[in-house]
Amino acid sequence: MTDLLQNDLNRPQRYWYVDGLAEMAGGAVITLIGLVYAVSGWLPQGLARGLLIGPGQIIIILGAGLLARWAVPRLKERLTYPRTGYVEYQRPVRSRRLARVFMAGLLGFAITVLTAFLGRGLPERLWSFFIGLTLALAFAYLGARIGLPRFYALAGFSLLLGAAGSWLNLPDPWSAAFIFGLEGLAWLVCGALVLRHYLRSTRPLEGEDLDE
Repeated sequence: MTDLLQNDLNRPQRYWYVDGLAEMAGGAVITLIGLVYAVSGWLPQGLARGLLIGPGQIIIILGAGLLARWAVPRLKERLTYPRTGYVEYQRPVRSRRLARVFMAGLLGFAITVLTAFLGRGLPERLWSFFIGLTLALAFAYLGARIGLPRFYALAGFSLLLGAAGSWLNLPDPWSAAFIFGLEGLAWLVCGALVLRHYLRSTRPLEGEDLDE
């Protein structure tokens, strides 16, 4: 009974991922993180590099996240809702939305600091695997929470990326650029395949279908 109730509660969340647009948006943000690390790798050690990886990265991620939150619903209005209907999600008040944005930035900063602290004692060769493991746990949790098996595949891919990065023994920040860049591309490909299947298996609803 509890499993059936939880399944009903998770159904609206799964519907948000039915077309792959959310994964593509997330993949774009993750790829951008990899690009930030790659650009920092070309910069000499100094203030500019520290600002880019530190506060600059947080600002870029928050900006990209806000852009994704704006773009995805509008793409759904054009592609998804005319095909399989509109689901009314509970909208938080403005103060709560601002609080969530602030908390997301704070959480990102906390994860960065915690990762740096925990990884300080690790050999540099294991940094890549540590990042891959962290991402794998996050994606596996997301898959379990909303009941989407494809996130388990993304979690497994994260572990493989971490192992490959450790085997290649890439120096910092190229190890992070390698993992986040390829992880973001994996999300983009996954989202594109889901979107392709969704468009092929659905059709725009006719007027009478919308009235039912």
